[in-house]
Amino acid sequence: MTADSSGLGTKPVARLALTMSVPTIVAQAANASYTIIDRLFIGHIPEVGDAAMTGVGICFPILRWPSPRSRR
Repeated sequence: MTADSSGLGTKPVARLALTMSVPTIVAQAANASYTIIDRLFIGHIPEVGDAAMTGVGICFPILRWPSPRSRR
């Protein structure tokens, strides 16, 4: 796909920003819904749901912490 066929040099910027942001918004919504549904299932585990949610709450930020490799 070239810049001419995608309209990057000819279409209005606002329209391009809107059309190019839609896939990102959909992907973020899918990721958020996955996380919410996963936590609902984890929270409903009999007898250990509270402890499991505590573990997820503690480990999630640690897993999301940037590794030294990603800073290159």
